[in-house]
Amino acid sequence: MDFILSEKRKEVLETIDRFGVITNRQLEKFLSYMGVNTIRRGRQQLKELGFIEEKSFGRRKVSTITKKGSEYVGQIMTGASSSYSQLQHDLTVNEIVHALVQQYKEKGHSVTFLTEREVIRKAFLSLSYEEIKKPNKLRHLSKEVPDFLLNFRDQSFAFEVELNRKTHQRIEKKVQQYKQSVEENTYSRVFYICKDEGIRRHVESFAKGVGVDIHFLMLHEVIDDEEV
Repeated sequence: MDFILSEKRKEVLETIDRFGVITNRQLEKFLSYMGVNTIRRGRQQLKELGFIEEKSFGRRKVSTITKKGSEYVGQIMTGASSSYSQLQHDLTVNEIVHALVQQYKEKGHSVTFLTEREVIRKAFLSLSYEEIKKPNKLRHLSKEVPDFLLNFRDQSFAFEVELNRKTHQRIEKKVQQYKQSVEENTYSRVFYICKDEGIRRHVESFAKGVGVDIHFLMLHEVIDDEEV
């Protein structure tokens, strides 16, 4: 059965698809030029069509793209994981993306961004047929790409958001990948946004060990995490 969405409701769906999971408040922030009631009616229709699912996360309402909804958009083509343990991280990333984009705009700069889902899809499409056939390739890619990218003046900035300390092995592997990406000019700079100083020092020690220049920001410098 074919579904025809209005342009505004399709835009609501496309935004949810880009992030995979997003709070209703965050959705309204990214679509601030659109009326709140228009967004709410759009979400309701998308839910009725099975294009998104909604659930509570604390006091927040979260919209999650379904496979059906993503296929309708036709870009990423996969549903989003709604793992409760990953939600806090994903929603924090959303908040950071919005905050950084706004900072650039307030300074009169034009900036675009790619979410993790978009980066994964782009990486997946660049793989050979043999690589694509490997089991769980998409899941492995999610561990290899940044949490998001900011594109500014022909430069691509990679961002990693660390709310919890990772194992030595995971950190070392990730910074090694970033070193290679910087050397290949895939990314102009790499930023780690860390929740606390302990996490920052942990990442910094491995970055120095492999010889990659990483720029650090503290989470509280970028957003008020109480609002996430």
